[in-house]
Amino acid sequence: MSPGLLALALLSCGAPPPPPAVVLIELPGALPTPVTPPSRDPRIRHVTPGLYEVESSLFESFLDDPARLAPRAWLEPEEQQGRLVGYRLHGVQPGGLLAQLGLLEDDRIEVVNGESARSEEAFLAARAAARRTGQVAVVLWRHGTQELLLYRLVYPGPRPR
Repeated sequence: MSPGLLALALLSCGAPPPPPAVVLIELPGALPTPVTPPSRDPRIRHVTPGLYEVESSLFESFLDDPARLAPRAWLEPEEQQGRLVGYRLHGVQPGGLLAQLGLLEDDRIEVVNGESARSEEAFLAARAAARRTGQVAVVLWRHGTQELLLYRLVYPGPRPR
């Protein structure tokens, strides 16, 4: 939950590890290649701070294959005093899909749709609730502050039951 976490939060714990480090060698006289930021995804609409509308097709695509839509992102379990407290988000690309969903590098996802993010089963229950209710609520810790992100799923036709 994605995630998530929207859908990112719903990423499976088996997300790929970070890519290996890349060493760049600057050649004399070579011009740097400009980096083009990703374009805004039209399936995501930022309504107000903390509230997003997301096309259901994007949500479903993300659940089916999170690595395809956020290839460099992964979740790392975080423990405090020997117990799992949530999942730390890494690999968020500026302007990328997860950033457009309001997620930031190093966010710790703790609750998705009222389910504690302490197990894969909790993510699966939250995912089922999202499909049933048409919304996803994600509670996370960001720089020592608790944040709430809400995602309303938008269906082009009648919502499946």
